[in-house]
Amino acid sequence: MAKLEFGSFNETLLISPLASLCKDDKQKLHDIHEFVSFDRTQEVFRSHAQGKCLYLVQKGKFKLFLKDGRSKELEAGKVFGEMAALTDFERLGTVVSMEKGSSLLAFTRPRLESSGMIPITNAPSLFQLLFKNTVSYMNELLDDSTETLLLKGEGERTEFKEGEHNPNILKAIAGFLNTSGGTVLLGVADTGEVIGIEEYSNAGADKYDQDFQNLIREKMNSEAMSFIHFSHSCYNGKGIYRIDVAPSDRPVYAKIGKGVSSEGFFIRSGATNQQLGFGAALKYIVRRFPHELLKD
Repeated sequence: MAKLEFGSFNETLLISPLASLCKDDKQKLHDIHEFVSFDRTQEVFRSHAQGKCLYLVQKGKFKLFLKDGRSKELEAGKVFGEMAALTDFERLGTVVSMEKGSSLLAFTRPRLESSGMIPITNAPSLFQLLFKNTVSYMNELLDDSTETLLLKGEGERTEFKEGEHNPNILKAIAGFLNTSGGTVLLGVADTGEVIGIEEYSNAGADKYDQDFQNLIREKMNSEAMSFIHFSHSCYNGKGIYRIDVAPSDRPVYAKIGKGVSSEGFFIRSGATNQQLGFGAALKYIVRRFPHELLKD
């Protein structure tokens, strides 16, 4: 397990919400911490994953993508994953490294408990009950279950497609990446009726995932995969393939047809995917991705 020297570790604590801890507690945290470095676009964790680790940004920049399309930058000294240090709730968003060499100090819940930094109790305390109630409320606000999306219908952040052999799927994914994120549900008609995917079965789920990942890498780029999550579910006995897309940190182009002019730039506008011409795309990119444009 990689660790920082106490001096470097303490420098990070001093610019964080943990700065007011006593010296003994800082030493306890240093004893149990793990130093983790990340490449650009590498995920720390994904929405819905089980959380059992608290994080403190040591260097670089990360971004939290919430399920409702909002995002938040996490720079040195920022703490996140607090819920995971106290509960077994799923993650409410996805965290991605935005710079190569970004690093975190990680504290697992078992080590926090064994060090005495957080209490171990089998009986629910008032704090735990109130915390659980708060998290449940937040989950309701960010509710994006497949059933909820089906009831709401298509919109700015939801697209239905009956089958996977449809080039408009790529347009929708690219549009969500370039705008505010969203979800594509395959096996669902425009009306919201669940048709199901005939070719899909739980036994073939892994190959289904692999085929889609290869399609994204071929038609967009490998980095886009960091912002896309695939999952499977059943509704009234019919299979639905779900593609959750977080907003990308750089422009994404999609190859829809063949030849030199096959690559297009798409955004999400209302419930439709709009392809922008060169001039309009350039203006949009300058406004939406100014920092990335200057980097390259």
